[in-house]
Amino acid sequence: DYTQLVAIYSTFVIIWRIILLLPALSLQTRRFHDLNKSGFYTILFFVCNFLLGYLSSFLEHVSEESSKFAIFVAIFIVCFLIDMWLFVLLGFIKGSAQENKYGPNPLA
Repeated sequence: DYTQLVAIYSTFVIIWRIILLLPALSLQTRRFHDLNKSGFYTILFFVCNFLLGYLSSFLEHVSEESSKFAIFVAIFIVCFLIDMWLFVLLGFIKGSAQENKYGPNPLA
């Protein structure tokens, strides 16, 4: 049955995300510290990802004519843009070359 497969898959995904939560928090916080940024941005990243997942699951049940649809889409777009900004920041921007308030450059 399709609904059973979806339930099993969803359970697997939830367990997998819980297992990866602490390593991901650690890596992202270290990367933000490499960029001389606060670890607070890690929380922003996870809140946006949670909102994106939450809104995605309910978006198909909201009529396009509904005012809720516009609100969902607006929040979705904002979270997506923040997510992309953080992705580029973490993945492609070189860390600070000098020692910063979080410690020495690990590549120096």
